[in-house]
Amino acid sequence: MKQLQEAVERDPLFPGNTFEEWFRKWLEENSEGYDEGSSGLAAEIVEHGVNSGYPELTYYSDTTKLYAEHKEGIWEILGQQADDEGTDVLTIISRNFSGGAPYDAGEFENAMVWVAVEILASAIQNEAEEDYSDLDGDLPEEDEDAEKGDEDL
Repeated sequence: MKQLQEAVERDPLFPGNTFEEWFRKWLEENSEGYDEGSSGLAAEIVEHGVNSGYPELTYYSDTTKLYAEHKEGIWEILGQQADDEGTDVLTIISRNFSGGAPYDAGEFENAMVWVAVEILASAIQNEAEEDYSDLDGDLPEEDEDAEKGDEDL
């Protein structure tokens, strides 16, 4: 399991992106109690949504501060997602933000942070699942003869 955790922590999806760096550090700092560590917390965010309430990601006062500090990185993440889907950032926000289309600047900045977090969490979860399946592929196959020999004992 430690190999899986290390793989999730070291592979940047957006090299040099300060928001992704912040988020990976945040995952690490807040993943205590999750069997899979950071990837387990990422999976929970994907399943329940960031609006379920997480430290530093719940209140607009926190998320608007994060947006101000990392807006270029957040735009990079949402822009890439929009390009991948053949759409635009506003459509991504309206579709993925729990409140629909934001109605003021604070809600817009909050939506940008939340959607970027959910995109990163999903990508990290997928990355962890790929790493895990790669680890599974490296396991030796069980020897059927050895199993039969155990039955004879």
